[in-house]
Amino acid sequence: MMYKFMKVGFSLGRCIRDIVTGKVDIDMVVVIVCRTRILTKVMLKDVLEDYAFDDNYLKGLDVDECMRVAEILWDSGRLHQPGLKGSFVRKVPEKYVWLSLIPDTYEDDPVVAYSLGKYLMALRLIDSLDQPELIVRY
Repeated sequence: MMYKFMKVGFSLGRCIRDIVTGKVDIDMVVVIVCRTRILTKVMLKDVLEDYAFDDNYLKGLDVDECMRVAEILWDSGRLHQPGLKGSFVRKVPEKYVWLSLIPDTYEDDPVVAYSLGKYLMALRLIDSLDQPELIVRY
């Protein structure tokens, strides 16, 4: 069984790219922190049309599918734009576009590997129960 962990994204264009290409499941996205200052869906569409010509963002992808994903994120309130409140967000390197709320990679840290292994074992045990509502929660 493969577990997917909730994610925070740090680039509108690169995150939409990863969702459209199947690298990230949209249902696992908690929020995307954008450097954009988009006020309306019309502005959102304009930004995505610009991104469609950029190799680092959406070039080569189905623009309609990218817009569909963007609208889902917009409508569900998962696009956070600090620039609308006067804050500045720096562009993050490609390898830091996504932050998993639980580490995806842990091989380099034995403590994290051990803890994550125990957590995943607990998830598998819960999944195997016929009546998960019987689990005692503290």
